[in-house]
Amino acid sequence: MKPIVLKMQAFGPYLKETSIDFSAFFDSGLFLITGDTGAGKTTIFDAISYALYGEASGDKREKSMLRSDYADAENESYVYLRFEFRNKVYEVLRKPAWQRPKKRGEGTTSEPEHLYFNELGAPAKEYRNTENPLEQLLGINARQFKQTAMLAQGEFQKLLLATSQDRELIFRRILNLSHINSFAKALEDEASKAKLSLDEIKTNIVFVVSNLVVDDGVDAVFSSEEAREALQKPLIFGDRLVELISASLDKQKKALAQKDKLIVELQEALQTSKQNFIRAKNINEHIRALAGAKHEKERLAIEHARAFEAYREAQRVYDEEFEACTRRLAKLEEKRSLFASYEKAFEQERAHERHCETLRRAFEQHQNEALALEQELKHVEEAREALEEDFAHVSEDMAHFERLQHSLQTRKDIKQKAERYFSEQEKLEKEEASYLHYQRLYEEGKAEYSAAEKRFFDEQAGILARSLVEGKPCVVCGSTHHPNPAQISDSTLSKEALEKLKNNVEKRQDTWQKKALELRGLRSNLSVYLEEFTELSKPLYQTQDLKETYAENEKAQEMLAREASELSEKISRAKRSQQAHEAYAIQIKEIVLKHKDAQAAIELKKSALYEAEAEGIRMQEQLRLLQERLGDGADKQELEKAYLELRNKKDELVDRLKVTQENLELEKEKLKKLEASVLAHKSALDALEHDEKAGLIEQESYEKKLRAYELELAKDTKHREDLSVSYTTNVQVYEKLKKLYPTYRQLKHDFEMKLNLSQTAQGKMTGKVRLSFERYVMGFYFEQMLFEANKRLTKMTDGRFELTKAQSGQTLNTQTGLDLAVLDHYTGKARPVSSLSGGESFMAALSLALGMSDYIMSSQGGIHIDALFIDEGFGSLDSEALDQALSILADLSNKQRLVGIISHVGELREMISEQIICKDVGHGSSIFISV
Repeated sequence: MKPIVLKMQAFGPYLKETSIDFSAFFDSGLFLITGDTGAGKTTIFDAISYALYGEASGDKREKSMLRSDYADAENESYVYLRFEFRNKVYEVLRKPAWQRPKKRGEGTTSEPEHLYFNELGAPAKEYRNTENPLEQLLGINARQFKQTAMLAQGEFQKLLLATSQDRELIFRRILNLSHINSFAKALEDEASKAKLSLDEIKTNIVFVVSNLVVDDGVDAVFSSEEAREALQKPLIFGDRLVELISASLDKQKKALAQKDKLIVELQEALQTSKQNFIRAKNINEHIRALAGAKHEKERLAIEHARAFEAYREAQRVYDEEFEACTRRLAKLEEKRSLFASYEKAFEQERAHERHCETLRRAFEQHQNEALALEQELKHVEEAREALEEDFAHVSEDMAHFERLQHSLQTRKDIKQKAERYFSEQEKLEKEEASYLHYQRLYEEGKAEYSAAEKRFFDEQAGILARSLVEGKPCVVCGSTHHPNPAQISDSTLSKEALEKLKNNVEKRQDTWQKKALELRGLRSNLSVYLEEFTELSKPLYQTQDLKETYAENEKAQEMLAREASELSEKISRAKRSQQAHEAYAIQIKEIVLKHKDAQAAIELKKSALYEAEAEGIRMQEQLRLLQERLGDGADKQELEKAYLELRNKKDELVDRLKVTQENLELEKEKLKKLEASVLAHKSALDALEHDEKAGLIEQESYEKKLRAYELELAKDTKHREDLSVSYTTNVQVYEKLKKLYPTYRQLKHDFEMKLNLSQTAQGKMTGKVRLSFERYVMGFYFEQMLFEANKRLTKMTDGRFELTKAQSGQTLNTQTGLDLAVLDHYTGKARPVSSLSGGESFMAALSLALGMSDYIMSSQGGIHIDALFIDEGFGSLDSEALDQALSILADLSNKQRLVGIISHVGELREMISEQIICKDVGHGSSIFISV
């Protein structure tokens, strides 16, 4: 990854859009980022890291701290980065979450983080917060990027001091070794699958053997100790168990054949006994049935004669009474018809009366409605005329209300600006006191350091004066005469103590300067707020004193608010009057239409009422004529009662005759069936006549023999069924085991082989050092990286130090292979890298990062790290080490890599001409490019 263009807005100290064109440094490759303290040098690295991974370059800065403190709510923050990777150019735009003003109404709303990414020339695609296509593209995550491509403050030693487990995670991603871990995982999965298959077939074998039926009563195959052990341990004695089951099946098969022969003999004997018993039983039943049928036949003949006499009497009575009922029913039917016509006409006349009454009520109702509508129309007209006067001045009131609202909003803005000015003024007063405090601390420290520095140099002069000899020239001034040589003071001050005082003064100076910058920003803000207040208040108020204007504005705002409230209520009342006026107009139209409809309905009902009254007179005449035909004293209820009695009597006669006929037919049918039964029993007895006595004597003995044969056959059949089930079950067990045992042996061999391979690949072999295949491959790559790193470390340390893999004592339960140590050629011993000094650690970490980058770039399938960013660390190097480090970085940049350095070291500003200069311009920072 090589950056081409970086743009920032409202990000860190950069308020306005700030752009950096890194292509200006492509020719030299090496550039320096320098400038004022707090002006945003590290922010450039933060912007690159944030664009790629959504987080700052160092762990001490949270994502929420990246938005500029100078930005107002309207200023949107974003970072844009165009970069080259694998000969392709990409663009990424990331906007941090922020509180933006609402598009409608007052206040702010939360805007989430946005990420847009695309190849140059292609349309940009937006990604969610959980997605980061940059990590997939570059092949490393944010932590690994910081440890290999961006050595930020406090971060550059982490790769050097990382544990063996942490380096494993880093190498797995940046070396693209996931396939090796996947291979080991695949072996483990295969071993697990093989174990599951083996366990499954083991369970299956045990389950199949548990279904084996062992009957010691049939054979003694499983009675021996050897056979019982084979049953208990079927996985060990599989072949022997199959042989035993085969032998048992042969004996069970012979027992089944013997039992089948015995059952056939019993079935033949049972069949003969059953035939004899059935013959004797039939004879006895026919004899008893014939006697009963003869007696029943005589009884039925008597019953049939009685039923025939009853039928003849019922027929005679039916003929006489049925004819009399028929004649009376005809007369009653004629009278019922006249009653029906009369009732129908009477009901029609009553209904017509009700209809006429309804028409009269409707006619009166419509007349009343018409009168009521006329009164309502009069009242509505009067109310509308009363409302017209209330709405006459509403337009003038609304115009005046809008002017009041505008004036009131202006005074609210003036109040807001004044309160903001008062708040910033109070903050400024506090910061001025803080600034004076830190200025005093700096001046005190500076005075202390100056006095100490003078004492130190006086001490050095005294030491030098001790070697002066009269007549010999001074090594400083060349004089041969030394009238007043310097004296050594009583108190001694070491160079380290003087340097400590100097560092303390520099820290106090940095703090004081930061306070000065903050104070300058606050004063600038206060000036802007005062200008905004004056611009708003000048057209309205004569006085320019801010507090007097604020108080006067408060009174005016309160007065305007009251007037606006009163006018608003007046306008609301007028608008309600207007709405009522419009409603009355609509109501008048509706009343007029209803009055017309009511007049039309009155005319229709009047005409219908005349016609209905004429029809009523005609119906009354029809009723009079029907009454004359019925005669005086006609009673419908008595007529209906007599008619129903005759109808019931006629139906009763028909039913009685029908029942008598049915009884006679039943008796005939019974007699016919009984005669047929008598003939049948006679025929059967004639056929069996010579066996009658034998049947009566031997039926009981035949039945006893039959029951004995049935019991014996059921017992032997049950025993045969049990034998058959056992035999069938054992045959199935035998067939399954013959298939399962070869498969079991094959699966067991397969599992043992795969388990051995998996444990070897994961470094889990019992009794062996725990070195996985992945760790072994990483160790090989690690040695290559250390070889590349030592090319630079030995040069920077004049051959003293060399990075090497730690040869610590290996235990059988700990993964090893990626531990790091440093070989000190001065002592000839290896020691932990944590024992290096600050400058030595920086050179070792830089060498390791560069070595890793070189190796990854040269290896096939590795990632491309075309840029290296270093934030501080050079201050810990002496002049010679600094020259060597820059020589190595210059050589690295000549190999088409971009190397950027942040530093305050003065020598670097003189040694590197290509620079990015960060300047504090008040209320934000700016960037200048020097090539």
